[in-house]
Amino acid sequence: MGTFTKNTVSSGSIIYASDHNTLGDLIAAVLNGSVDSTNLADNAVTTAKIADSALTRPKVDWSTFSNNIKSALNTSAPTLSNTSQDLASCGLTLSFTSSGTSYALVTVSLGIGSTTDFEFQPEIRLGGSVQKTLTPNAALTSAGGRASVMSFSYKITLADGSNTISAGVNLSSSTTATLPIGGGCISAIVFGNITA
Repeated sequence: MGTFTKNTVSSGSIIYASDHNTLGDLIAAVLNGSVDSTNLADNAVTTAKIADSALTRPKVDWSTFSNNIKSALNTSAPTLSNTSQDLASCGLTLSFTSSGTSYALVTVSLGIGSTTDFEFQPEIRLGGSVQKTLTPNAALTSAGGRASVMSFSYKITLADGSNTISAGVNLSSSTTATLPIGGGCISAIVFGNITA
């Protein structure tokens, strides 16, 4: 409906019908639901004033939701050693830019094979540092070189700004272990304001 300026009438002046009708029409428009954004101050409508039932699917902007869900497979076969190592260099890495604190549910799945007995523990890393390790007790057998798959999910906290999540592995008792191309996967669903 736009904004308006009230008429100021001096004492003893003649008030014309248009003076009355113009203001009356504007007031009627407000009372009849014709207020638009020009009549509302920034942040005038608070959360408490919005009914839960009013937040329907068409009212949600889904255009950037893909920023919050990402996944990747390893695009190369890394050289594995009997130690804890980051697998970001082979493609098992995801980047998120968070506006404020966010929370990520991260899943790492690794299919590693060996011709000798071995044990491996998948890791979730943030900025290269281990956040959580899956630690089964029993060592795996070699299974004739076929891959054994381990997978787990864990929640981590993302700080304001750029965050790099990656998969890692802690490998022991084998010198022939391999992670073939496409044998590893990392995925994350982030709850928060993710801009990229």
